[in-house]
Amino acid sequence: MKTRIIFLLICILSLNHFIEAKKKKKGSKKTISSGELKCLVCRALSEEIDGYIAGIDPNKKTVTGTFRIDSNGKQEKTIIPYARSQESLYEMIDKICERFSDYAQATNKSTGKLAVIPLTTPKGNMNPNFSDYNILPDDELNKKLTFHCQSIVEDLDDEIISLYAVENAEKLESQLCSNICPEGKKEEL
Repeated sequence: MKTRIIFLLICILSLNHFIEAKKKKKGSKKTISSGELKCLVCRALSEEIDGYIAGIDPNKKTVTGTFRIDSNGKQEKTIIPYARSQESLYEMIDKICERFSDYAQATNKSTGKLAVIPLTTPKGNMNPNFSDYNILPDDELNKKLTFHCQSIVEDLDDEIISLYAVENAEKLESQLCSNICPEGKKEEL
């Protein structure tokens, strides 16, 4: 009887020690604030948009214009590159955040800076820079990344369309994320 009590007591103490060690380990995890995460997602979103536009055939064109007919019976139509047309950009906005299910929160091994990185390339291959990062475990399986992407797209859809519709525009990431990223982070963009 005494051996059972001693065995039970040892088991309880071991379990208690294990739980305390787990709590300490969990508390030492590096976490990303919501604002910082949203800034990182905004930067990644800008890169995704650039990649989407670059992936469209530059020879593909679309017709734009109005349905109004002038006094001569003609409609005003123009042919523009499809990649930066409103049609293409609205199509892109509808599905761009789906890519964020393949992103992860990480820290750069050499600098220690927080980052949001794609796990795969747009072609489906493993990210060649993956080994440069330590992935941060996320209990929510990075659903926060998709959520932040959707909230940015929802809040800034008109700005995204107007910024990316311009051919040869510069510093789009900086312009898009200027209100999301803190003042100190703007210089890094």
